[in-house]
Amino acid sequence: MLKRYAFLLFLLLFWRATQANNLTVSNVRLVNITSGTADIQFDIRWDNSWRDATNWDAAWVFVKYRAVGSNNGWSHATLGVNRPVVPTDVAFSDTPDGTGILLHRARTGSGSFAATSARVTWNALSNGAMLTGSNFEIKVFATEMVYIPEQAFNLNATTQSALDSEFESVAGSLSRIENEAALPVGALRWINTGSGGSGNELSIGGTTYAGSAALPATYPKGFGAHYCMKYELSQGQYTDFLNCLSRTQQVRRVPVDISADSPAGGNTYVMVPTGLASTPQRNTITCPASGMGTTSPVVFSCARPDRAANFLIWADGAAYLDWAGLAPMTELQYEKICRGPEPVVAGEYAWGNANITAARTISGPENGSETTDQAANCAYGNVTFMGGDGDVGPLRCGIFAKANTTREQSGATYYGVMEMTSNCWERCITVAAQDGGQPTNAGLFDGRPGDGALAANGDHNQLTWPNSTDALGSNFRGGNWSRPDVWAAVSDRRYGGGAIADRTGHRSIRGVRTMSGSTAPSTPTGSGTGFSNTKFWGGAFDGYASSSPALVQAVRNACATCGQVAAVVLPQPLTETAVLRLSGRPALRNATLLLRDALGRSVRQFSHLSGLELPFNCGGLAPGVYFYEVQEAGEPVVNPGRLLIE
Repeated sequence: MLKRYAFLLFLLLFWRATQANNLTVSNVRLVNITSGTADIQFDIRWDNSWRDATNWDAAWVFVKYRAVGSNNGWSHATLGVNRPVVPTDVAFSDTPDGTGILLHRARTGSGSFAATSARVTWNALSNGAMLTGSNFEIKVFATEMVYIPEQAFNLNATTQSALDSEFESVAGSLSRIENEAALPVGALRWINTGSGGSGNELSIGGTTYAGSAALPATYPKGFGAHYCMKYELSQGQYTDFLNCLSRTQQVRRVPVDISADSPAGGNTYVMVPTGLASTPQRNTITCPASGMGTTSPVVFSCARPDRAANFLIWADGAAYLDWAGLAPMTELQYEKICRGPEPVVAGEYAWGNANITAARTISGPENGSETTDQAANCAYGNVTFMGGDGDVGPLRCGIFAKANTTREQSGATYYGVMEMTSNCWERCITVAAQDGGQPTNAGLFDGRPGDGALAANGDHNQLTWPNSTDALGSNFRGGNWSRPDVWAAVSDRRYGGGAIADRTGHRSIRGVRTMSGSTAPSTPTGSGTGFSNTKFWGGAFDGYASSSPALVQAVRNACATCGQVAAVVLPQPLTETAVLRLSGRPALRNATLLLRDALGRSVRQFSHLSGLELPFNCGGLAPGVYFYEVQEAGEPVVNPGRLLIE
């Protein structure tokens, strides 16, 4: 059957590791193409990789596609049908929803990671994309992640460090998370200063303590295994995200009005409120000054793609995570990622102690390889940087990690995640029951990741996430470049219950992906034990990459006459017994009708059919989208089609 399909695969001659010096995706090509599926093959590599007895790094790989000439933005490709194909010593964790896969080391070791000719199957049928008669472009994206294993962790110390609204062990409230079981109202407590969230109040010895909302078993409490983005979202990543949206969605995801041919007020710095147009606080995402039209997507660019993406409101960050198939982290996951299983240290930062040194200078051109003061491990205190581009604002992602740095020197968490108490605020899901007297509905959050698609207006479409209007249920953890050092302490919760929906230059986001059950990573093989210091090393930014588009061009239909044959499924809506009625060709003599489900799996086959009315039975099939194929003598006789069972 494959010999009857004629496709030309055009790949652009020059590949770009978009906005990344080390993590690269290259040589993207499509092989084994049928009418409804294609294998996407690519090479991927990055530096400073590791896998030890504790955890490892990985790359979250997902794919976007669009019809050539489309103005509707890029859609998310469903990966599935077959298990991924990876080289020896490369392991993967796939996902039941097909939104992406995680590639990582199969054995303990460290150094550069490379997977040549890795292959995943694009189930185009489930996306409604027929690879006959239409031309499509695909892009492969990769984001570096860190695996956070299933493990108990501590929340607060016996001796408090007087941080704002930090968790406290009082009246039997928890100081340690040992499972993902449901937690009753008030299971977590903190002194009620207001900013840490309120509700479920309890007075002890004249001090009022606020308590957490009821958190069901589905609310991620940090104990369970998950992956976390190694770096905060970068300006390059957010620019690539914007460039994959429709014009309507783009208008929603930037504060400057870009609905007209030119940006409102001539403000080409699209992420910066108009009042700050002359001082963009190191955000470099721009649009053209004119010539944008009013319907086609705007082409954005940024001068410093490796720098953390600031000026993100909750709605922006949540939209990105939904689009990428990731989820926001809870504040309990935040503390676990920072501290690991270690005891709490009073006033500690993400690197496990209270030693902190501010970055004040930038050395070298800001191209992803720039460095800062040798002793620095944090950006805080509203420093106007000397060197580089100067100004106040965030630094490039991973700037403190260099060759042979320790956890403290690189500013890394216990597991090797960078800048969790530096640069920009981390946006999390709160445990607080109320925010300024309003219910947060935090207990509704179930950690479900995004599906890769956004609402038509550009907002996220996940029902259990905080909404895009008031952001109730979200909060801020980890400090930022403009605030004092104490705000960056792991346990500080001064905005632990505060959503704050407005836009400032010190807010960003990073995502997580829960992995458990059949999708949990394999046990590593090899002789390594304990920690690999490589997890605290770095150099040039190596956080993410995307490929140039690969173009799949269909030069003709599945058969010479298939495009002339009309097909109608009757009755509508479908009943158990249905008929596929063909016209525009001679009667069939010995045909086979095949039904496939949304994952491309064969679910029914009807043989020895004749004439132009082909009966089939769909009784017992689950509601959903299905696809039919018709063959005679092993050859297609009509372009594959789609039917809906309700």
